[in-house]
Amino acid sequence: MKPRKITVEFLKSRCKCDGDDGCWIWKEAHVNGQPRMCANGKPSLVHRVMWELVKGHPPRHELYAKCGNKGCINPAHRVDIPRCEIPKRQTRDGRMARGKRISVLRSAEARKRSPLTLEMVRAIRQDTRKQDDIAAEYGIAQATVSSIKIGRTWREGILA
Repeated sequence: MKPRKITVEFLKSRCKCDGDDGCWIWKEAHVNGQPRMCANGKPSLVHRVMWELVKGHPPRHELYAKCGNKGCINPAHRVDIPRCEIPKRQTRDGRMARGKRISVLRSAEARKRSPLTLEMVRAIRQDTRKQDDIAAEYGIAQATVSSIKIGRTWREGILA
């Protein structure tokens, strides 16, 4: 089977478009929120493939999404900047608040809705039983117990 030629129109046809100058949201495969595809036999980031098609050269650095949507492949919404500039842009664009990542602030909101308290989390961390048994006792998933024990969630001291 002959491989399909990748064009701007081909990529745009696989997007949900919000107007002429709006976001082009990739509807197919994503990995960690980044749109992915197989281009020339290699896994590639779709926004980088689109950049090369439109600009005629590969990006030198990271392609920062000015619109804030990692799934957007519109080259007009991307800017080629060094990786060290990304936190400065995020702060300027309101994606970071007072030096704390938005995801940390969202996790604080999630804690308010959680059936667990800080005391329960401390008890879970110290409990030496099987994670399935701990999860059954607290009415939570085993994956939640694992995330608490390794510190992926409920990290104390991040927010005062």
